[in-house]
Amino acid sequence: MIRNLETVSVEELHDAFVDAFSNYESKMDLSVKQLSEMLTTRSYNAKFSRGFFDNGHLVGFLLVGYRVIDGVTYFYDTATGTRQNYQKQGIGDALLKEIKNEMKIDGIDTFVLEVLEHNVAAQELYKKNGFIIKRKLNCFTYTIEDKDDFKTIEIDYRINHAECADVKSYCSFEPSWQNSNISYNNSKELNTKIDYYYRNKMIGYLICNKESGNIMQLGLDKEYRTIEILANILNHIKVNHGIKKIKLLNIEDGSGIDTLLHQFGFNNFINQYEMELVIK
Repeated sequence: MIRNLETVSVEELHDAFVDAFSNYESKMDLSVKQLSEMLTTRSYNAKFSRGFFDNGHLVGFLLVGYRVIDGVTYFYDTATGTRQNYQKQGIGDALLKEIKNEMKIDGIDTFVLEVLEHNVAAQELYKKNGFIIKRKLNCFTYTIEDKDDFKTIEIDYRINHAECADVKSYCSFEPSWQNSNISYNNSKELNTKIDYYYRNKMIGYLICNKESGNIMQLGLDKEYRTIEILANILNHIKVNHGIKKIKLLNIEDGSGIDTLLHQFGFNNFINQYEMELVIK
């Protein structure tokens, strides 16, 4: 039986989530609190989301984020999973078809999702349902160390929670759903936004989760996308915020920031594709 998730608690979702992703390529051992924060950040909508139930037990789910952006209505696949004992029974396909039908009923324009680069089976499922690949997104980790071989320059910083990031001026690509300015607004209490200045000119910014070290956005003026500038920014968040291990998800392949992270020596641990379905 498929129905929406309006009466399903985050604890019940978490139980199914942990089971479904226990053997996933990318580790996803979130706590109930972390799952709840993820749902809030990504604009989770229980009414539009769907679950597959066996005798009242949630065994599969498609968690949908919902937004209206510049007059266009969007669904986003926050997470899709099936409990281990129920996998390879077509549950994911059934849930996806149900969501597509919901889009037509409610007039939703576009459905966006991400799928791991090596998950060919899932990619083929999405393609069969009308999705196309829009871009490749790379994911990085890094442990901040002292960069004594780089000359120290004086960079000023200002904590600035009031304003969203000026993506067009500093970011070398449009952030993905989970890293967008809307996501930042949904989770300001979890993140620190730091603006960086050099000789009284703003040269970039960083949005970083205070607890996890996950970087939601890193933006640098094109003229200042250098290893030296990045080294100073990383040293700043290590010294002033106690953040040493960081993670950047969904950096557009081939973008200026992607190139800089590779040059700096970040670990590109996994990649994925952003796919899109437009209902005409």
